[in-house]
Amino acid sequence: MPFNHESVPGGLSRDSMGVYMHTPTGILTADVATPTPITSPKTSLGTVVVTLMVPPTATACVIVPVAQVRFGDNITLDGTAGHGYSVAPGGVQTPIPCVRMDKLYFRIDAVAGTTTLYFHFETLK
Repeated sequence: MPFNHESVPGGLSRDSMGVYMHTPTGILTADVATPTPITSPKTSLGTVVVTLMVPPTATACVIVPVAQVRFGDNITLDGTAGHGYSVAPGGVQTPIPCVRMDKLYFRIDAVAGTTTLYFHFETLK
């Protein structure tokens, strides 16, 4: 089936196989924590886990950490990478799918020190 950009009611587009898909149409540079949202960049990200509250319309959280960070959907970011958390390299843009998630957890991937985490959420309007 040829690629089709046809939109349907509800704002869904079709992919190259004709399957309806969600296409991000907005960007948020803060989480939805209340009463005080965390805004990008998050400075002083250290070994204490930081929680970002995912907006309900988010499809992805795109991060660019200055130094390597651990991230996951479980607050426990200890143990071995791949078993409960993933690692994003410093200076590299890393998209994290987050549809139907409510929280993402981050910490520096080091024994000590801090880093800065740049992030934004791609959202459906």
